[in-house]
Amino acid sequence: MKKLVKILIAPLGIIIFIVAITLLSHEMKNYSYQQIIDTIKSIPSFKVIIALALALSYYLILGGYDVIAFKFIQIPLKFKNILFTCFVSNALGNNTGYSMLFGGSIRYRLYSIYNISMLNVTKVLFFSSATIWFGLLILGGLVFTFSPVEFSSHKFFFISSRPLGFLFLAIVISYTLLSIFKSKPLKFFKWTITFPSIKITLWQMTLATADWILASCTLYILLPPDTISYITLLQIFLIAQMLGILSQV
Repeated sequence: MKKLVKILIAPLGIIIFIVAITLLSHEMKNYSYQQIIDTIKSIPSFKVIIALALALSYYLILGGYDVIAFKFIQIPLKFKNILFTCFVSNALGNNTGYSMLFGGSIRYRLYSIYNISMLNVTKVLFFSSATIWFGLLILGGLVFTFSPVEFSSHKFFFISSRPLGFLFLAIVISYTLLSIFKSKPLKFFKWTITFPSIKITLWQMTLATADWILASCTLYILLPPDTISYITLLQIFLIAQMLGILSQV
């Protein structure tokens, strides 16, 4: 069975890549290659440089997720080793579109070089994933509550995103309160959940919020001037990212 699994997993990445390219080709069928090249060339050079700087800052912040994760599980590891591992895994994972599949496996492999056990790598991965969601909940909660998106009632459960914003903020507040007052681990069926200290939680909030803002700004800076406002782009970006992470598309 193990051999069969290995045989099936080996070409999985290639199959996923081919399917992704096929879907992308279908979506882009109304645009010619020259149109795409002309559009890219029309972006001013200084905007491209700013976007690259924002993207690099984004990847450095993603590395910060693992830095505070190692602080949380109290495992010492050099800062440069964490950043290198995160940069490689996130660069490959994010750009293949399957960060949980490729990014996670690369992290397992690289962290094992530094004698980090599989259990502790799993804790780091879970903590980093939770931090990503934490940032989405914070920024999404604020945007969807105070600048709500209006939906067509026949397509969505909500007419407005405000109830979703309230839910997001309620989760953030609950998590923060548990970090302050829950000193003992929480039992949930067979699992034991330990909440980080408020100091680590504040670092999570800061890094994760900055991460989402940088990612959206990278896209916004490359748009033609006066296309849409930043807050409109942020609304669309957060909804798209939320659905993308849930479906891993």
